[in-house]
Amino acid sequence: MELNQSTLPQYLKVLADKGVVFEKTPSYLSMKGVVGDSAVDMATVANGGIPAAAAQVIDPMIIKQLFAPTVATQIYPEVKKGTWAVQDVLFPRTEEAYEIVAYDDRSRAGSTHVNSNWEQRRQMRFQGMNEWGDLEQEKYGMALIPYVAMKQAAGVDAINRFFNKSYMYGISGAPNFGIMNDPALPAALTPITTADGKVKWADKDAVGIFNDVKKMFTNLAAKNQGLVQETSPMKLVVSPSDNASLGAINALGTASAIDLIKKTYTSLTVVVVPEFGTPSGGLIQLIAESLGGTPVGNTVYTEKMRAFPVFVEHSMTSQKLAAGTLGTVIYRPSGVVQMTGTL
Repeated sequence: MELNQSTLPQYLKVLADKGVVFEKTPSYLSMKGVVGDSAVDMATVANGGIPAAAAQVIDPMIIKQLFAPTVATQIYPEVKKGTWAVQDVLFPRTEEAYEIVAYDDRSRAGSTHVNSNWEQRRQMRFQGMNEWGDLEQEKYGMALIPYVAMKQAAGVDAINRFFNKSYMYGISGAPNFGIMNDPALPAALTPITTADGKVKWADKDAVGIFNDVKKMFTNLAAKNQGLVQETSPMKLVVSPSDNASLGAINALGTASAIDLIKKTYTSLTVVVVPEFGTPSGGLIQLIAESLGGTPVGNTVYTEKMRAFPVFVEHSMTSQKLAAGTLGTVIYRPSGVVQMTGTL
């Protein structure tokens, strides 16, 4: 049946039988097929009555994209060496030697010696640019976003993130090394295989994980001839996945791996580093904070940040930021033990 003005009552009856009820029964069918009382056809397009933007609210809380934390300076303290004008910085590494003999009035025997090696690090200067236009700034202002302040904060964050990357990996093609790839680092140990064949930390219980840390400490103590003991300040650097495994409990359910570790090594701190979750099986480092009063290593910069003048040009503004890094300098590689294969 074709729907038109003459068949409208029949359609309404069918609809009523199916449960479609009109409180006020339509008596007129418009030319456009709209059921209603009015015979007037509108020339304007049907809409919600107001612009969609007028029904929107902008939340004043700005949600920033999250990035992995920058934690290299938690592993080795950050220090300044040199200036941004220098090309290379030399770090002396000294060793003492001596000969002691029995005393005699007429003897000149016995001697002391000092030998020095020089570690070279090349500076990497880097920069970033902040730019914004007048119209661009005003448009963001309409959305209650402090655009210029956020761009300036982002520029500082970019500098810090590059510092963290250089402290982890150094600079390719230059004598500038990182925490993970310094050529002086010792060869990595492998985890202990348990009696039931488990190697990875995710599969081990608390005792199995503790035994791997104990293996690392035993190696560290042996290399340093008593300069490192159970009470010495140390850092256990692990990936987020291995850090989660430290919560594994023992067979009796009475202690976790981290409980056993900290009970034995009372001044140990765990540092969680996303970069240590390497595809090759993960990386763990056990680091003595100092040996004989000398820090084991430092993360080193020449210039933390140099902010150049703000430059205004017609309808845009810009500012250059620069800094300089020497990567990570490990003065005493014997203060570091590595292990791979836990992931």
